[in-house]
Amino acid sequence: TTSTNTTDENGVCVVVFDKTSSTKGNATQIIYAGVASGTNPMYVSKDGGTTWSTLPAFVGTGAGLMMQRAQLTEDGKTLYVTCADGPGPHGYSKGAVLKYDVANSTWKDITPSTCKLPYCGLSIDAQNNNRVLVAGCAQFQASQFWVNAPNTDLWGDNVYLTEDGGTSWTTFFSYKNSDKMILDPNGSPWVKGSTLHWC
Repeated sequence: TTSTNTTDENGVCVVVFDKTSSTKGNATQIIYAGVASGTNPMYVSKDGGTTWSTLPAFVGTGAGLMMQRAQLTEDGKTLYVTCADGPGPHGYSKGAVLKYDVANSTWKDITPSTCKLPYCGLSIDAQNNNRVLVAGCAQFQASQFWVNAPNTDLWGDNVYLTEDGGTSWTTFFSYKNSDKMILDPNGSPWVKGSTLHWC
């Protein structure tokens, strides 16, 4: 949807339903919505969308940034969000990863310390609320190599993994040739030679 109430007219960019707030045959009561605004980026409805209120402003590295993606843990207790200083997918320079404690209505900045650039892609392990993947957006700082072309150095975005809810992160792609990440097209030859980015 588009809106003239946000500076880029991007409007609502994500909707997340809390399935713990519904029963079979009845509407979900708790719904989160994110908009392309650095002022009030996140809203919540607790009555199935009849009324809405703003969540607290983003904190730390995320202050003033727009949300990109959001995902709620299976138990509905934690909301993870990726941020950037624009709607994406390129041309921006700042970003953050945050998590929201639903019970306490507080945000925590869990941005990987090695990268404060834009983030977009986000995925939570359904079996482990502390195991989360995020992907950079238009960072182009990760060295990537394709199988059968190990000396062809391409640059793309990095993927970050936490297994402790954002306290520490590891990266999928190394900046060192001695520790290469080898990509395999795995039956999709049209992707070979490209880089992983804008995930």
